[in-house]
Amino acid sequence: MLFAFILSEEVNHWIYCDKFYTHVNGKYFCYNKCPADYPISDPSGQDMQCRWNPCPIDTPFKEVASCVKRCSTGAYELIDNDMICVSSCGGKFALNASNSNSTQCLSCPADAPFYENGACVARCASSFYVEVNGTYTKSLVCQEGCSNFYYINVTNQNSKLCLSKCYSHHLIADNECLQYRCPPRAPYRDDQYCYAVCPNKAYMYVNVASELHCMPDCGKMMYIINSSNENSKFCIMNCPEETPYYETGACLSRCTSGSYKNTNVIYRGRYILKCQQSCNLFVLNVSNGNSQQCVDRCPSSSMFSESGLCSVKCASGMYEDNYGSLKCVPSCPNYMQINVQNGNQKQCVDRCSGYVQENICVNKCPADSYSRVGDSYVCQAKCDKVYVQNPYNKLKQCFNECPSSYRYLVGKECKDSLNKAGQTNIALIVVPVVAGVVVLSVLALCFYKNKKQNGATKIAKKQKVNVNMPASMTYV
Repeated sequence: MLFAFILSEEVNHWIYCDKFYTHVNGKYFCYNKCPADYPISDPSGQDMQCRWNPCPIDTPFKEVASCVKRCSTGAYELIDNDMICVSSCGGKFALNASNSNSTQCLSCPADAPFYENGACVARCASSFYVEVNGTYTKSLVCQEGCSNFYYINVTNQNSKLCLSKCYSHHLIADNECLQYRCPPRAPYRDDQYCYAVCPNKAYMYVNVASELHCMPDCGKMMYIINSSNENSKFCIMNCPEETPYYETGACLSRCTSGSYKNTNVIYRGRYILKCQQSCNLFVLNVSNGNSQQCVDRCPSSSMFSESGLCSVKCASGMYEDNYGSLKCVPSCPNYMQINVQNGNQKQCVDRCSGYVQENICVNKCPADSYSRVGDSYVCQAKCDKVYVQNPYNKLKQCFNECPSSYRYLVGKECKDSLNKAGQTNIALIVVPVVAGVVVLSVLALCFYKNKKQNGATKIAKKQKVNVNMPASMTYV
């Protein structure tokens, strides 16, 4: 039995035929015996290829089972060794024959290697591209555009090639290979590719060289949402004026609900408007109450802080603590008093401008009470020692002892003189005293009846009650 091993150019490996084979238009076929139009060329059997029975010279081309002078319209003349009519030229070019209107399958010569519009040319026209296979020039065909899965190499305008793969140092925009930067129609670079908008919700970033890049995140930079496409975001160094508030990496026109503005945050060496979930010190309502801002201290327009919130006035039942910081507190500390400004406002103060009654500041003490002179004027129900009454406003002030200008003490009241009202008051005290003296005198007369009446009377008039009063004070 005879065998044939043939290296097929089409599949680039050896195929096996156990008897006979044909080679037509670059393709191999196995047969048990040679076809009628392909008789065996070697009757001895050493050559197992079934070869074409050549046609006469005047009809040299074999088309189906006939010999023709020229191939029919749409078919190509495969010259070389076969001289047959084929539907395509395979790896060769379909060239117009110089001596006829037929199209032949030929290879271009070295001095005109490019194939353009049915002819071999030295170079393609400027509007055409040269299609290459990888890095090899295997099929130099001039065409207006590259076929699918090929890229136009436009790095050199004098040599535009169609590549099956762009070089590693090139950029890819649509179906073009670019050397330096992405084109305006697709300015954003993601690895080797150029896009009009970054894909997969990536972030767009402009670096110091004004190159636009697609990034998975902005890192330590801020980002702003693209107004024309909410799925795309720009990485920026600073928030612009129209979106000045920075929150969780984004620049916003206003803080989201539940967050606070903070103007005291330093970012990259400057103060920024940052939105945060809580304030370290105080919260101020701004923009008609629609948003809130963190502040170090409450401003004069909203000076009072209640639970960290700045307000114009304290709520009902709360007090304004003016000592140290302006806060709204439910009660004043022990060492402070309540200053009632009007019916609704109450302040905690360390000193009253007038008087203190039951820890509340008042302009004057009630008529039936007394004031004590000390660190502050305090209203009290009674005096422990002595008091002085102001003759004009009738206010009574308590003292440990009468002032030096007051020489008389009537009960617990210090007086500077004994006026009519004082004499009337003195009579109320002196009458019982005199009556007691009379009684003593009578007893003295009975006891000393051996003495003279004039002497006894003189002794009675000279009697005085000793009350142990000081030399500078007269008790009456």
